[in-house]
Amino acid sequence: MIGKQDKKERRGFTLIEVLISTAIFIIIFVIIADLAILFNKNPQQVIRQKQVENDLDYAIEFLSQKIRTNTIDYDKYIDEIIDLTNVDSADNPTNILYLIDTNGNQTTFDLTSDKLRYESTNITSNDVIIDTLNFYIYPTATPWEYDFIIEKIHNNNDQPRVTISITAHHVDDDTPIYLQTTISTRVYER
Repeated sequence: MIGKQDKKERRGFTLIEVLISTAIFIIIFVIIADLAILFNKNPQQVIRQKQVENDLDYAIEFLSQKIRTNTIDYDKYIDEIIDLTNVDSADNPTNILYLIDTNGNQTTFDLTSDKLRYESTNITSNDVIIDTLNFYIYPTATPWEYDFIIEKIHNNNDQPRVTISITAHHVDDDTPIYLQTTISTRVYER
């Protein structure tokens, strides 16, 4: 009977019970804190990726409008000694796009200091870094006149088009965004 009375009179927790419950509480608290930090970081990353996507969408739309209303300036590639005719366009991308309008005005798109540039103006914001920019031009030579380099007349019916492949990321986030599209010119000489 003495043992039973001692247990009933004893109220409170032992040191072991307090330590175990404290350890369990600390583990649960650390897990919840880590999840809170993770969920707080994720929306910021999504916002940065969305900014990159928006910048790239704008740049592609701007490029599309210029490509559709102009045509590829094949003569400029010859002047710059950028040979598009040696291999297939898929194997020979260029990082400079030369366009010319119906009035003979030239337009240039290129990658300069991690920015997509139109003439001397950045198209992308300072928060977006362009990792790669490739223009795949097809056909690789002007389809409507005599080509002195390969010595033949291009009499195919291929509409000049440009495939743009671009990779970019946010300044504060290394997650890359890939984008690729093909745009054909609406200006076609016969």
